Amino acid sequence: MRLSQSKYSTFPAGPVAQIFNQQEGNEIPIILGTVTSGNIWKFLQLEGLECRIDINEYYLKDIDKILGILATCC
Repeated sequence: MRLSQSKYSTFPAGPVAQIFNQQEGNEIPIILGTVTSGNIWKFLQLEGLECRIDINEYYLKDIDKILGILATCC
């Protein structure tokens, strides 16, 4: 699992990470990500050039769901 930070609640540059890893011989077919303000969490999955974004927003009061999603990513 790799974590990165974005100050403006935008998704990280997943395609850039994919290209870098392909060039290094470490192709990663699926990248899972999250965007959070600390109180609100959103999740996404990048596979190739297709990005699937979970339309649900998870609030800190839903910490069991947030931890469940994070646990399935590992």
